[in-house]
Formats: sequence, C-alpha cells, structure tokens
Amino acid sequence: MSEEKESIRFLRPSALPGVEIIQGDNVSRLFSVFHTCYEVSTVLKKAVASDWIYRGKHHQTASYGTSFMEPGETHHNTSISGPGNFRVVIISPEVVARAAVEVGYRGTPHFPHAQSFDRRLYRLFTRLHASVEGPATDLEQQSRFAEGLRLLLEGWMESRNVSVKPVGEPEAVRRMRSHLDEHYARNVSLQELAGVARLTRFHAIRVFTRQMGMPPHAYQVRRRIARARELLKRDFPIAQVAADVGFYDQSHLTDYFRRSLGVTPGAYRRRERGR
Repeated sequence: MSEEKESIRFLRPSALPGVEIIQGDNVSRLFSVFHTCYEVSTVLKKAVASDWIYRGKHHQTASYGTSFMEPGETHHNTSISGPGNFRVVIISPEVVARAAVEVGYRGTPHFPHAQSFDRRLYRLFTRLHASVEGPATDLEQQSRFAEGLRLLLEGWMESRNVSVKPVGEPEAVRRMRSHLDEHYARNVSLQELAGVARLTRFHAIRVFTRQMGMPPHAYQVRRRIARARELLKRDFPIAQVAADVGFYDQSHLTDYFRRSLGVTPGAYRRRERGR
C-alpha cells in the first residue's frame, strides 16, 4: 500500500473575517515560523509526537494536544515522530482585541502557557475545523469560532500591558529582535547586530539562540517569510515580493517558503486568488 501524500492547505473562510486556517494531513516536515497573529494549533487523532522550541523552552506536542502562539514570537520544530494531521486557526490581533473588549479584558491578551491537553478545548477547536471543512452554515462556523475564542480569553489567556517585556527575555535579545524586525529585508551583519545587543559577536549568537531556539539569521528568514505571506495575499508579483522582503530572487524565496510552510509562493498565491 502506498504512503498517503502530504497535504498542506491554507483557507480563509468567508464567514470568519480576520481568520485563516491551515489544514495539514500526513505531514512529517519540521516548521520554523515567525508569528504575526495569534495561533491555535490542534493535533488530530493520528498518533504523532513533535518536539519544538518556543520562548526559549522545549515542548512536546502529541495527539489531542493544543498549542498556542502569539504575535512577535517564533516557534521551531526540532523533531517529529512521523506523519501527522493538524489544524491551525490563525487569528488577527484585531479580532482578538475586539473579543477581549467584549469580555471585559484590558491590555493585550497573552498566552502564559504554550500548550494544553484539555479535552474541552480540544473538542471546541476540532468542531470548529469540522464546520469549516463542511458542509456547515456561516452561523455554525461563526458560533463555534466565538465559543472557542471566548474559552481562550476566559480560561487560557491573561491580560498584560503592551509595554511589558516577555518574561525571561534578556534585554540584549529584545534589542536584537527589534533590530531584525525593523531591518528584516536588509543584509544585517553580525557585527552590527552585536553592536545593537552590546555584546561580543559570539555571546550575541549564543544568547539569541538559547532564548529563541534558532540563530539570528534563521529568525530574520522567518520574519521575511511572514512579510512575504502578507504581500502574496495582496497579489503582488512573486519576483517583486522576493526583492521587497530581501531574498536574492524568486527561486531563493521559493526555496525558503517551501521549507518553512510546505507550499510554494505560487501555490499560496493561487489559493488566495481563488478566494
């Protein structure tokens, strides 16, 4: 019997503005992604375990697990036991902020934990994904999404002031991240980055890698991919996107885009055009 083919799909349900869905089936690749939105990842029944680094700590996700990421953070998979199925809800910060106001939150919603194996949370999000995969009415999709988002805000998020630094992040790493975020498309040198961090080149690499789970150059690439996704959604030509975000050419972007997300920029943009 032949192996099932890997499938990674990006969907934007018309009933859920500000929400994007990733559907991954029979996936065994390792991901390394810079996040610009809140994300809730659900590992489905197919048995699989994955090791990953987030906020400088190691985690392991298994079947029935739910993982959380938020804007400005990067996660990096280090190993996976075999092909697995997962679903990801990507929620814009604006959607989360509006929902937070509705339930009486102040400040910026924050995930204090990286994952959960709570069965109620798991069921809510698997039912949401089932409704998106249909057939289901717009009302059902919107109701299931609202129910899941409310549970996240009331049970799995906490509010924090925007000015508060992420817990445990050294000031030097914060400065390096800010510099790479601002200059993601430019050829930033290690000497320049070390100067921003006020550390030696060797120490700068070491503390950044320890905190972020990847060296600065890898972080910059993930930041470029995140920006490329935004431009592709707006139907910019792929060659222009590659140049705008700092890649040498279109093939360079394609190589890193496929490695990071499992699809080519062309396939990703065709999906966006189809909507």
